[in-house]
Amino acid sequence: MRFVPLILGLMLMASMTVLEIYDFLITNAGIAYYSSDSSRFMPVVILAFVGGVLALGISRLSPGSQRILKLAALGAVGAVLLHTLSMLIFLLNSLARIETIEIEAHSIGWIAAAVASSIVLAVFVCWEFWQTWRRA
Repeated sequence: MRFVPLILGLMLMASMTVLEIYDFLITNAGIAYYSSDSSRFMPVVILAFVGGVLALGISRLSPGSQRILKLAALGAVGAVLLHTLSMLIFLLNSLARIETIEIEAHSIGWIAAAVASSIVLAVFVCWEFWQTWRRA
């Protein structure tokens, strides 16, 4: 019973991945777009190659080095995320002070959803950072 939400979440992610792959390959003709011109295709190939080499190199590091690298990456992502969230809240506060702008009800919902999802994401990044830090 404990694994039901995990299984449902993984099934949702897998189905969305399949849907996106189908959309990219069939509906959107993404492969045709990138393979039609070599200047579009080569950066994708180079990015995939460099990413694979980096992933292989990181997997070969010692556990201590991997921990330091993970802490640095999580710290950087958390800092950027918290900065973006604070800028978003600052801009929303500035917009709220302008009396001439009429914000429709559905846009307020989207703004609230964006702020809430950013807060949740920041909490998850901070939690993972704290867990990694504790595992000394």
